[in-house]
Amino acid sequence: MKNRSGSTWIFLFVIFVTQTGSRMWSFHGLPDVVFDICEFLSALALVIVVAMHYHAIDEERMQFRFNVLLFLLLPLVSMIPAAIFHNQSFWLSFSILRTNFAWLLYFVLHIFKVPRKFVITWMTIVGVVWALLTIIQQFTFPYYWFYTRDAITSGDFFRAGLYRFMLDPHLFGTFIVIYYYNSFLVNWKWQSLLIVIIGLVGFYCYTTRQVALAVVICMVIISVMQPGRAKYVALSVMAIGFILLLLNLDALLGSYIELTSEQLAKDNIRIYSAKYFLFEYWPHWTTVLFGNGAEHMNSDYGKEIAGLGENLGYFKGDVGLISPLSTFGILYVLNIIFVNLKGLRPSYYGTAKSYFLPALFLYSLMLLLISEHYAYPAAIPYFCMIFYLVDKSYWKRRGELPDEAEEEDHLLRRAG
Repeated sequence: MKNRSGSTWIFLFVIFVTQTGSRMWSFHGLPDVVFDICEFLSALALVIVVAMHYHAIDEERMQFRFNVLLFLLLPLVSMIPAAIFHNQSFWLSFSILRTNFAWLLYFVLHIFKVPRKFVITWMTIVGVVWALLTIIQQFTFPYYWFYTRDAITSGDFFRAGLYRFMLDPHLFGTFIVIYYYNSFLVNWKWQSLLIVIIGLVGFYCYTTRQVALAVVICMVIISVMQPGRAKYVALSVMAIGFILLLLNLDALLGSYIELTSEQLAKDNIRIYSAKYFLFEYWPHWTTVLFGNGAEHMNSDYGKEIAGLGENLGYFKGDVGLISPLSTFGILYVLNIIFVNLKGLRPSYYGTAKSYFLPALFLYSLMLLLISEHYAYPAAIPYFCMIFYLVDKSYWKRRGELPDEAEEEDHLLRRAG
């Protein structure tokens, strides 16, 4: 009899790491110390699991192994310049980087050869819950239970008549829109289209225009990539949707258009912020290579960075790739660019079913100048799973990957 309890624990472990990164949906009122403890436990568990089973990793199956190691190690190296040039202790630097150990999830997925079906199902659950919570809280405000922004009563919390709850796992929302739109074009199942609609409404309520636009562009590209008749049907559906949007433009996007016009008419503080972190915040030339380090809010370095935001409006989170350049150095930035270009390689993908994967890398590439999430706790498990799915797609195309039933048998043997 197969030991399914062991495989269940593996699945629960993957779920725990993902939820820890997203701060368990940010339950309003739950003390931060609960999240801090979970993050330390998650990091410790990942290190132990990988250390105990590292011999079981088939490195040839891991197309992103070197990139993941760089994402993991370069931030740790940045603790040195943080100590030398900003007097931030190694303990505070290590504490703020505890969530970065979530990159080890990529190795865990390979160690236990977690079935592709489970990865997609779990990413779907996270994405759908993210979208539904984002939508539902629009109707329950001022009563809310999940959010990540502290300025609830400030004007910055509102945009175009909507409340900016900004739940962390929005990249999983990107996944459900792009994956299920591609699935709909391949299989023409209306359940897939329903999930796409839920995701799109979630992004509308998310109130970040560039993110929603990038998602729509990826949907258009997926439509063009489809073979034969599916391409023309998809483009026709997109055209109908675009016409309906134009007919209801003022009702749906009027506030966004007005907001965009007002922002373009003013001096963009992001430009000044980008110039500052790109040209001025370099205490030594070595910080260009290895960064200034991740700032901890309890250190003088962290208070300095916070002061730049509060007093001058210079927020590192608003300047895309310049943020990791300042924090972790140019080697880290080059790794980000390379990993996205690598994900676009046609040789990794064999059939129309896998077209969603290069679209996800394209989405990330389009937004790098505006936002970057590779060190963000909620995003790291997402990227680990995407890299893992690319690996599965590549070896499946080469005919060297077992089917789902054989994978599940392998997982059960490993777990038992």
